[in-house]
Amino acid sequence: MRFIHLLFFLLYGMVSILNHYFLRSAGLDYGIANQALYLYASAKPPMVTLLLGDQQVYHYMGLHVSLWVPILSPFYWVFGSYTLLIFQNVCLVFGAIGLGKLATHFNYLPIEKVLIQLHYYVFFGIFNALANDYHDNVIAACFLPWLVLGYVQSNKGIAWLAFFAMLLSKENISIWLLAIAFGLWLLKNKGDKVQTWQPLYMGLIAVAWFLICSNLIMPHYSAAGKFEQLNRYSHLGKSLPEILHYVITHPLHMLRMFYQSHIQPDADEIIKQEFLWALLFSGAWIALLRPAFLIMALPLLMQKLWNKETAFWGANNHYQVEFAALLTLALLFAFKNIKGNKRMALLALVSGCALVQTVSLMQERKAWFDPIKENLLNVNHYKAAINTKEVSVYLNQISKEESICAQSNFLPHLANRTQAYHFPYYEQANLIIISKATDNYYPLSAENGKRLIDSLLTSQAWEALPNDADLWVLKRK
Repeated sequence: MRFIHLLFFLLYGMVSILNHYFLRSAGLDYGIANQALYLYASAKPPMVTLLLGDQQVYHYMGLHVSLWVPILSPFYWVFGSYTLLIFQNVCLVFGAIGLGKLATHFNYLPIEKVLIQLHYYVFFGIFNALANDYHDNVIAACFLPWLVLGYVQSNKGIAWLAFFAMLLSKENISIWLLAIAFGLWLLKNKGDKVQTWQPLYMGLIAVAWFLICSNLIMPHYSAAGKFEQLNRYSHLGKSLPEILHYVITHPLHMLRMFYQSHIQPDADEIIKQEFLWALLFSGAWIALLRPAFLIMALPLLMQKLWNKETAFWGANNHYQVEFAALLTLALLFAFKNIKGNKRMALLALVSGCALVQTVSLMQERKAWFDPIKENLLNVNHYKAAINTKEVSVYLNQISKEESICAQSNFLPHLANRTQAYHFPYYEQANLIIISKATDNYYPLSAENGKRLIDSLLTSQAWEALPNDADLWVLKRK
């Protein structure tokens, strides 16, 4: 078993850590997380400066109440900009270990335990998340097996530690925890007082934490003075009560929104449908056998598929990583009373289907993705598009006191400062850094990005600095 854990730790590193090394990680959101990590580690206010638009400077807690970044910040001085990626991979393995312990509790055979953990390890949502660097909801998802393990064993210590580890990950995880608490209550053993009352307490704490975050913490730190995450559901209402009222009074419309766009006609709705088929093929149908896990999945599906932003809908980014452990837990509970070779065959079949689905999505999908960042079977994944060594040496030589503006994939390596801005927002910067060998000018198109660079090169306000890294380095005069 240790070999499998080590294998997938290294395999996951070949996605996230290799992308970061080859300068393929992104300013949004890894640059933001790294800047907050550095600021917390340096005991400075966590005012991140990498946002797009008119409001580039923002308190980190105004974006999300994500406490793992400040908790892990001391490790920045050991692992630098790789800190969060390393910890994320450790947590993914930690989640698999929890699933293995639960399998042992249910008397699964050693080879069956391997198949169960493989089902989790190969889930497409994990590779999607790793290809998009670090996200706090990945950390939360890894503690779910331990929460369930502690609950079924009536081990209050393990259950509560896992619960709070999830709660502190991100404010919207509290909504998921409310559904998890209800699902756990359905799984309770009759007569067990811990299993009867613990989910109720967890649900109440989850609701209280979400209200504190959405009504107090995030509005306090937000430049707009409000809980801005609701903007993604503005097509349902302007406030949380309005949204809830719309959901309750339009049940058929909300049901259709699981697989259709809120705008009709909309060709992009096919990426919702692709995600749902991928989820079913990866084992989601098992949740129908254990409704407790279907209930746990509902808020994830609602937050993802009722969102008005298409980036959330598909089998891409990090918006489905929570299903990894959840589907494997459903499998564990659904198959635990099946005996003999039939159970072995079912586990092999479900795990094999999950692997086939993941490999298939790595090659092609309807939702937008960068195959070079995610497809481990693509030879270009192991190559750098630019001279990584020379560029990294140059970036590391830049003083932390320098105010810089850089392209997206440089920012995670340059976020160790109080002033780092996402290109093209250079108004507060003294240094602009862009690769000559790339067309990555996000959020500008390649054409508009090159036009802006050309205008700066001919401007009287900036001068080009010579370098050996094939970079445009413009210094304010």
